[in-house]
Amino acid sequence: MTPEALAEFTSNPAVLASGRNLLRAFPDLRADLRWIVADGDMVVVFHDVRGTQQGPWLLVTEPTERHVETSFMLAFRFDDEGQIVDQWLGSNFVDARSARLGLCARWRTSVATELKPVRLTELSADCTEN
Repeated sequence: MTPEALAEFTSNPAVLASGRNLLRAFPDLRADLRWIVADGDMVVVFHDVRGTQQGPWLLVTEPTERHVETSFMLAFRFDDEGQIVDQWLGSNFVDARSARLGLCARWRTSVATELKPVRLTELSADCTEN
């Protein structure tokens, strides 16, 4: 799916932006559906995903060209026309970013409190464990 194709499924700017950002960061993104549950206007899906980080994603401001594999859960609420009107995401992105993108333990510890974008080059000098 291309980032532009998402507009077929939602007109919510927040849903569009999060999907587009993910697809731009991981243009080779692949997802394997593990399970799905639907109840009324809500659908929850659990995926295994993999791709190569080739653009800004979450707090990583530059491409790493590293392959990432993780799992995450997405919950969607749909309107009467079948369009996504809201979404929620559940994942261990700190673990996925740090382990798969090569970030050091010092950064993994501080990210939860600082939550600011960083450049990987800023970390390499004092991350001797990588």
